[in-house]
Amino acid sequence: RNIRRLYFLSRDGMIFHKIAQLIDAHSPQGIELRYLYGSRQLWLVASIDAIGPYELDWIFSKWWYVLSVRSVCRRISVRPEDIEEHLSSAGFPKETWEKRLSSSGTNRLKECFMNNPRLQRAIVDKLQGQFQNTLGYLLQEGLAETVPFALVDIGWKGKPQAALHKILARGKVPSPTGICGLYFGITDGKEQYAGDQMEGFLFDLSRSLNRFLLRNNHLYEAFCSCGEEKISGFYDQHGRYMPAFKADSAQAALNWGVTLQQEGVLTFCRAMLKQDAPAMPSLDAVHKILTRILYMFIEDPSREEAEAYGSFPMDGEMTESRAAQIAPLETRTQFWRGWLDLKHFEIFWAQAMLIRSSLVFEKISWKMLAPLTMMVYYAINLNLKRKKRIDGAR
Repeated sequence: RNIRRLYFLSRDGMIFHKIAQLIDAHSPQGIELRYLYGSRQLWLVASIDAIGPYELDWIFSKWWYVLSVRSVCRRISVRPEDIEEHLSSAGFPKETWEKRLSSSGTNRLKECFMNNPRLQRAIVDKLQGQFQNTLGYLLQEGLAETVPFALVDIGWKGKPQAALHKILARGKVPSPTGICGLYFGITDGKEQYAGDQMEGFLFDLSRSLNRFLLRNNHLYEAFCSCGEEKISGFYDQHGRYMPAFKADSAQAALNWGVTLQQEGVLTFCRAMLKQDAPAMPSLDAVHKILTRILYMFIEDPSREEAEAYGSFPMDGEMTESRAAQIAPLETRTQFWRGWLDLKHFEIFWAQAMLIRSSLVFEKISWKMLAPLTMMVYYAINLNLKRKKRIDGAR
């Protein structure tokens, strides 16, 4: 690919960056390794120049979160007090801001955001400083230079990469060959800015269901977690843009033991690099070995593995305001109710949840029925859904 620089995205990309530094010290490849501060929410918010269907899709996503007027505003880093006039005229007075939005209420709020040019302008004006500081940081870190580069991150749908490209486009930074993203895995519903590329190392479910049973986003995020706090924005310090962090946002992960986990990963890497192997195994061999190990870990964890990693506090909400264990303890009633909601099992690690909850019959049932059911469900979705593309004109 002639890539000469890799940008490892902060937090989830930290362990990849540290591993890459060890490999580079052992066998230099002449590739510059950089750590890039950012987050899904920060880049999405900084990319807003108007509110259209794409923006509404992530602003009102119910994937992990109960929506209210205040939680929706929190996603775009705006207080409802800042747009009170527009909310009130749309039928959302102050006393409704904390209440859970009904389906009709959600649709009314979407219409308010979509069809009120004055509200959109107020939001864009409010976020202008965040856009300018984020763009300034990206330019400072060399993303406008002619050096061929790629982003490295854990992956999934590619929202951060699309938002990053949109920020650069807003800043009139040319990208003639598009941006390349290198990821551990890519799920269905991939989102790309026109001209960009995304490559998944272990799986790409937007192309095929190969290694479908190995997808478990939050479990992989547990392995990539670090003790760094969530970035909340950038500020100018004597002509240099510096990251600002959300206080105590990493405390739950630190309490769980991410520092010890990272030390273990790097100890393993150092030991592996000391081996006198004549050559690294082929990519096919790596995939074969890794697939077998991960399948055993995900589908049939020991009780110790289920307890250790199932207790990891994961927050799928982009504002990181609602953490939950990835394999929570559940009653039999809760499990069967959740069976009817496949997204429930997309969020959680079902196999470990059943072991931790001592639901033996359900564990056997899940192992026999769930893989086929979910593969059929995703195969249908893969054929029905069109890949989302984001371009300047939306």
